[in-house]
Amino acid sequence: MNEFRLIKCSIDQESRSLLIRSQPKSDESFFGFLLRLTELNAYPSAGLILREAHLDSTFFQYNHIWDEHNTKYDRLIQLTRITRNELKELLYTPTTKRSEVITLGRSVPYTLIGAPRPKVCPACLEQSPYCRKQWELALFTSCAIHNRMLLQECHVCLRPIRWYRERVCYCPCGADWRQAPSASLSESETVLGQLLHEEFGLIPRSVKNTNNPLCGLDFNSLISGLFVVASLDGGPRPSKQVFFNKTNSEIHRRLSGAFAVFEKWPNSFHNLVDRHFSRATQQANGLRDALSLFKYRLYSLPTGIKNLLRQEFEKYFLDHWDRKYRTAQWLRTKSTGKYVTKMAAQQILKVDLPVIDQLISSGILKGVIRAAPKKRNFILEAESVERLRQEWGQSLSLPHASKYLGIRQLQTLMLVRHSLLIGTNILSGDSGRLWRFDTTHLDKLLSNVLARAKRVRSVSLDSMRRFGSLVDALCIWLVTASWGIHTLIDDILRGVIIPKCLCLKKPVLNDLYFSRDDIKRYIRTKLAEHSIEPIRLAEGTTERLFKSSILYFLAQKGFVKTERRRRPMPCDYRKSNPGIQITLRRGGQIVA
Repeated sequence: MNEFRLIKCSIDQESRSLLIRSQPKSDESFFGFLLRLTELNAYPSAGLILREAHLDSTFFQYNHIWDEHNTKYDRLIQLTRITRNELKELLYTPTTKRSEVITLGRSVPYTLIGAPRPKVCPACLEQSPYCRKQWELALFTSCAIHNRMLLQECHVCLRPIRWYRERVCYCPCGADWRQAPSASLSESETVLGQLLHEEFGLIPRSVKNTNNPLCGLDFNSLISGLFVVASLDGGPRPSKQVFFNKTNSEIHRRLSGAFAVFEKWPNSFHNLVDRHFSRATQQANGLRDALSLFKYRLYSLPTGIKNLLRQEFEKYFLDHWDRKYRTAQWLRTKSTGKYVTKMAAQQILKVDLPVIDQLISSGILKGVIRAAPKKRNFILEAESVERLRQEWGQSLSLPHASKYLGIRQLQTLMLVRHSLLIGTNILSGDSGRLWRFDTTHLDKLLSNVLARAKRVRSVSLDSMRRFGSLVDALCIWLVTASWGIHTLIDDILRGVIIPKCLCLKKPVLNDLYFSRDDIKRYIRTKLAEHSIEPIRLAEGTTERLFKSSILYFLAQKGFVKTERRRRPMPCDYRKSNPGIQITLRRGGQIVA
């Protein structure tokens, strides 16, 4: 009590201010300013000034924020004789975000202010004995000016440094912190400290030759990226309170490790995520919880660091982890061309969707099938689609090859079956077929056939039949001779029948024409080459399931020998259709 009375006597009774006063430094902390005034006036504790300023005795336990409409600092302003603006610069200024304050011209999270656990730089104190404001931020673990770690414990008594002391540079035990030994930090350990000092304008900016993506981000993205990566390395559940109740050396280790992750980007980040998920998979629902945590933790960051971490995490996720945790739409939109839809694959490969399904089932196309309650989502690897497209670059599908030759698809397969054309059956079995034809083989067949044809400038459709219609007719006329399109192609190549071809730039098989006289001779020749068994008519159809109308047509055209016999019929039917009984004669036999 007597001591307090002596202190009051040292205060100017007229002006009610401290006898020895000083102006605050530009980068001095508020608590450091009070401590410096305590030392100048030889007070045993700064608590005496606070008591005279009518402030709470627990003032040092909180980081006070400036309030324009609060008058609780009026008595302190009167004691120290500083202006309200000077006091405002010493305190923390509020921002639009309740969780952030402004200090040294930067907006920082309020949780990073560590005033209750002060730190000092021995070299800075020796240079100028006052407490810097940046020492109160948990981010600043070292001094970039002197490349030394900040001191948080007395080097003699090993007790934590407190604000309740008499002098700025001395511990209550009498140790002078300016004499505290501390080893210089390595160059890799000082890069982050230098970057932070530059961001706060404490040292001039320097040009760094580095690939670290943090160096090109804004301050909020910089510190947010460090927090997230440092917290991820601490356990499967990142926490925003990662710096609470940690020593300066522990915070320095965490921040340096986080910064090193960005130094070796992105490999170190992939290794970090590997460790994170390895721990998560050891717990029930750990992997799913970890993915949800990444989604909401990483994507709620400032724009700069959010885009950086999100893009790299999605690349990692696509390359390393089970894709059942993401939908097909997510894979397609986030993979930046790594995956394509079935529709896109159909357009690239120029095939139908059923063919795409067969290619997926056979394993030729690789992709992801994600089961859903009512449907399955398909997403294909773009690499497998592109590889197949390149393999098919010089080949055609069955529809395109048939169009290339100018015939039907079944006719094309008939040529393949009889070795007149080479084709590759990619898919086999009952699931379907997918034929591919090399254009060189198609051109070879066309050139061989067209080389046997006689080139003409025009044809008479009355005396000529086109290739396509002739094949259809011969399939009926020469059915008993097991005739097919392969037979006609082979006979053209052997010179049995010679077609005519119009002088076109790129003719196809359907551009061949045959004279009707040549067709008659050709039919007689083919029929003579085969011994024909009798055909029996039974109730309008044959045993070979041909309609009787076809046989009547053949008989009328003279392609089959018949005998006409009259038989009694009802009057009504005889008028409309004279009864004719056809008996086909084959090999000297007459069959009714």
